[in-house]
Amino acid sequence: MSRRDAIRREEADSGIALVRWLEALGEWLTAFDGLPEPLRAALSEETSPLAITCQGFITTTDEFLHAAQRDGAAHPWVRGRDLFLTVLATAWVRSAALADESSPQALHALMQSGWMTPRNSSASGST
Repeated sequence: MSRRDAIRREEADSGIALVRWLEALGEWLTAFDGLPEPLRAALSEETSPLAITCQGFITTTDEFLHAAQRDGAAHPWVRGRDLFLTVLATAWVRSAALADESSPQALHALMQSGWMTPRNSSASGST
């Protein structure tokens, strides 16, 4: 969680902080080959130790998201759980047979354009 704390300390713009958190989350999810699948499965098993890990990431995502929503940098209808699932799905796609080198960046851009409000859309070039 040191990346989470560093983002909180270093980033005053809540929209950029959310971008940085989602990037850090994506890096963690792809640190080990095959990690996204057991995490996805754990979300439907309340007793799984990985479910607790996932819930912690969802809670942190909610914290960054709520700050961005409060500041008008993210749509009010977006949920932290959905952002976590999107990052998880994107991490899974990186190892899919149909994915190519541009797939992760394209999916990341699609995800951002869905939750970002127009005010903060210039941040998408910072990835």
